[in-house]
Amino acid sequence: MAEVVIPYKPRPTQKALHRDIKRFNVICAHRRFGKTTWAIAHAVRAAVTNRKQLPRYAFVSPLRSQSKVVAWDSILKPMVRNVPGVTFNEQELRADFPHNESRITLAGGDSPDSLRGQRFDGVICDEFGQMHPRVWSEILRPALTDRKGWAVFIGTPAGMDNNFSEIYQHAEVTGGNWFARTYRADETGIIDSEELEDARRSMSKAEYEQEFLCSWQSNTRGSIFGEEVQEAQEEGRICAVPHDKAALVNVAFDLGISDTFTMWFFQEVGREIHFIDYYENTGMGLDHYVKVLRDKPYNYGRYLFPHDVSARELGTGVSRAETLQTLGITPTVMPRTNPEDRISAARMAFGRLWFDKDKCSEGLRALRAYRFEYSEKLRILKPKPLHNWASHAADSFGLACEGFKVARPRSQMRKPDRSWIV
Repeated sequence: MAEVVIPYKPRPTQKALHRDIKRFNVICAHRRFGKTTWAIAHAVRAAVTNRKQLPRYAFVSPLRSQSKVVAWDSILKPMVRNVPGVTFNEQELRADFPHNESRITLAGGDSPDSLRGQRFDGVICDEFGQMHPRVWSEILRPALTDRKGWAVFIGTPAGMDNNFSEIYQHAEVTGGNWFARTYRADETGIIDSEELEDARRSMSKAEYEQEFLCSWQSNTRGSIFGEEVQEAQEEGRICAVPHDKAALVNVAFDLGISDTFTMWFFQEVGREIHFIDYYENTGMGLDHYVKVLRDKPYNYGRYLFPHDVSARELGTGVSRAETLQTLGITPTVMPRTNPEDRISAARMAFGRLWFDKDKCSEGLRALRAYRFEYSEKLRILKPKPLHNWASHAADSFGLACEGFKVARPRSQMRKPDRSWIV
């Protein structure tokens, strides 16, 4: 293949980064660093020069629509349009290079199963902190095994309680073929000092330090349960919480088939609520989750389901509540409420909640990531939570908090004292 020049001229910092990176790379860079352009260019060069059979590369954002807006029309297509024979598949967000049958695909963490079962020579995870952690651990990391492919995580900090922070720390501690680097705006020289000073004056201190100085210390903007989880951590309520065999175990569910199906397991012990276990999965039938319940050594009380468990499916005319009953599970159908009601119930109860630090780790990760949506245009938090990978765990958690009284055995319910009535 003849030499092809792509319309990309890396800045000195970016050029050095192309040279220095290793197999697994976590790049924390300030806004306007050009990290997405840098990462796409790195993938393009790898794709067009790869001599292996059918090279495959992927760029993954939290949302597929986000990948299209951020990287498709504005970066990838203009960058490779001069490669002889290149073709674009608009529906699949895919660029194919016929000279070596290589391919770059844009995808989203909101539909991770579309990536399952593939193999990749290289992957880019953009804003990994907003994705479900299983996108990497269960899907992308195994997909790199066959070809010993590389990975690049790019993003800007959003507090310490998210996947991007964790994988950055992992890269720092692990070393070897892991690489971590931070690029602050006051050090790279990409944004001039006058512009930075103007940004500093027009933004809050926390916003400026996070977006331009790459500070990890700011809390996730709009975090719903961040302070409550942090308080539980500081008070020692996230620890080893044993299963009390004398108490019933209740389970709160959030239904999902293509989305995530979540289950919180909790017990009422005195005035405390103990969350002793958590489980989630995607793409499995109800029989799978019933088996999960039966395989655990718990004596169950109530199975709390959202109202839509009673909805009849168009294809069969049978509701999931009826299907569960045939599988031996009698659901308790909770009244229909909105996310704000569930958030309120959870916040009111949080002070008496305990969590098993190991068995509930994935659920707690989701509670930390659950947040209100932020309007960049209006610069305000919207009143409703952002629907992302953390929503399902948060919804079933809120349902559990709404259901504490419902789930309590009648023998534990104390009749109100009416002796004062004359």
